[in-house]
Amino acid sequence: MALSADKVRNYDPAVEPFFIDIPGKASTTLYEGGAVTEESNGGTVDVLTASEAFVGFVDKKIVTTSATERVHVRSRGILKNVACSGLDNVTDFGVAVYMSDNDTFTLTSTTTNVQIGKVVGYHGVSGYGDVFFEGAHVRSV
Repeated sequence: MALSADKVRNYDPAVEPFFIDIPGKASTTLYEGGAVTEESNGGTVDVLTASEAFVGFVDKKIVTTSATERVHVRSRGILKNVACSGLDNVTDFGVAVYMSDNDTFTLTSTTTNVQIGKVVGYHGVSGYGDVFFEGAHVRSV
């Protein structure tokens, strides 16, 4: 379910974070911990939307009034103990992780889901694990 309030994410401190400051879409509320994508017209971020490039997770809530306001976004890291639909076995290591909105993780690839990273850990509890993520603009390929 999409965020309607801030959500503190648990990031692995062993992975050095990578942050960017990028303009946010005008008249938009971007919650802390919410996933964002680059708007199709380019140059600004908005709440995660299908068919747009994943950028990262909002570091601190912002309510933009114009597209000149910058959003502090964590673009690389590992999310610890994430609830993820379909993640149910150690054999899911390396499987692609998608999001259907700014807070819903799944292993299901559809035209309405956006790939954000891969499974890098399973803790023996069905539906929970660690997810490495990397924004499209910082990926090496």
